[in-house]
Amino acid sequence: MSTRTESSSKGVRWLLACVVLVAAMGLRPRSASAQICWVSTTSVNFGTYSVFSPTDLPATGGVSYFCLLGTRARTTCIGAGSGATVAQRRMVGLSGSIRYNLYIDAAHTRIWGDAPPNCLVDTGFSVLGRYTVFGLIPAAQDVAVGSYSDSVVVTLLF
Repeated sequence: MSTRTESSSKGVRWLLACVVLVAAMGLRPRSASAQICWVSTTSVNFGTYSVFSPTDLPATGGVSYFCLLGTRARTTCIGAGSGATVAQRRMVGLSGSIRYNLYIDAAHTRIWGDAPPNCLVDTGFSVLGRYTVFGLIPAAQDVAVGSYSDSVVVTLLF
């Protein structure tokens, strides 16, 4: 959840923004043996966003999985949420929306997508995976005071 308030005495406008990561699993049968996995997420909470700040606002969240058998490579994808595509993710509030995105890397160069090849691939065949989700709200967005949030689906393919 997020909240934005305005202070007329200081001329400061700010908002709080949060992206909720919702876990899901995808199963592609590859053999007669079953694969059982659990996925958990930690939301990306951007906190306070100032429309007057000249810098982008970063935040992190997380995705973890645990599988009973470590016999298959896994691919972790993140959906578009309220945006039209993963390249145009948006948090929505009563007064409009604010652009943001989720990335695989801390440099914010590789968008975490909803389908391969824009997903994170774990070829290590491990039973446990933990990944940081790097979020970024670009600076200089003139958005109205209010709460902004989005929910995206995290899918584990194996």
